[in-house]
Amino acid sequence: MDIMNVDYNSLSKDDKVLFIKAEIARQRAKRNAPRNGLSVELIDKFNALSCRLSPENLHCDGEISQAEAKRRYNQIMKEWKALEVLAGRKVTEDEFPY
Repeated sequence: MDIMNVDYNSLSKDDKVLFIKAEIARQRAKRNAPRNGLSVELIDKFNALSCRLSPENLHCDGEISQAEAKRRYNQIMKEWKALEVLAGRKVTEDEFPY
C-alpha cells in the first residue's frame, strides 16, 4: 500500500488496518536504518557515551574531584575510541549531542 498518497479517512476498516501495518513497518525500517554509516547499536552506544561526557554527568554535579573527573573522561574516551574502531571511522562528539 502506498501510504504516502492515501487519505486515511476515506479507507475502509480493513484498508485502515493495512495502512497502519504499512506505517509501522516504514517507521521500523526508518529507525533501524544505518545513520551516517553507523548501525543502530553503535549509534545507541555513542549516544550513551555522549551523555556520560556532559559536564554534569562527567563531574557528578561537582561532587567529585578534578582528578576523578579526568579519570572518568579518559575511560569514556577509551571506550569511544574502541567504538570508532568498530565503526571504521572517526566519530565526533558533535554527531551525538547530549
